Amino acid sequence: MFSRRADLYKGFINEQNEVVYPLHNYYFNPKTGQTTYENATSLKTYRLEWKTDETTKQKFLFIYRSK
Repeated sequence: MFSRRADLYKGFINEQNEVVYPLHNYYFNPKTGQTTYENATSLKTYRLEWKTDETTKQKFLFIYRSK
């Protein structure tokens, strides 16, 4: 069976705050990665945190893998 993939960044956030996968239009909860579609696998989720260097005022994005 041939399986195609699409980049999630090409998707969008719908009115219910779900991430919509662009290839199959599956919906995912961005906090949990869970979906209601039987044929879809849940997504890995990551915690994001912005931090500011107080000296330079430059902002950095830290990405932490969720447990």
